[in-house]
Amino acid sequence: MIVVLLRINQIPKLPWFERRFMLGDELGPVYGPRFMRIMSKTLAVYVIALFAAAFTFQFVAPATLAQRWAIPTTLGATALFLMLFLLWSIVWRIRLGRKSRHEQAAHG
Repeated sequence: MIVVLLRINQIPKLPWFERRFMLGDELGPVYGPRFMRIMSKTLAVYVIALFAAAFTFQFVAPATLAQRWAIPTTLGATALFLMLFLLWSIVWRIRLGRKSRHEQAAHG
């Protein structure tokens, strides 16, 4: 989990390359890195929450219950998070794309 958090921390430091065929407008050099920072913070919060939930479930629940439900609960939470993360990223990309287009139109 710590390695995952370290990898997520490196995501915003990578150079921004505009991808083709993405929903929303082009984000440009200002909103592209902002989009990556927002998404990496969201991933970091999820990993911390998953880490905390796993430890809490392990110490609070009885041993047989924790062994039986730990993997399905984690997989279910991950699947739900990935669907919500996909929607969240699409909404942010459209929002930041509109802001970028609006600023480009205002500056000429």
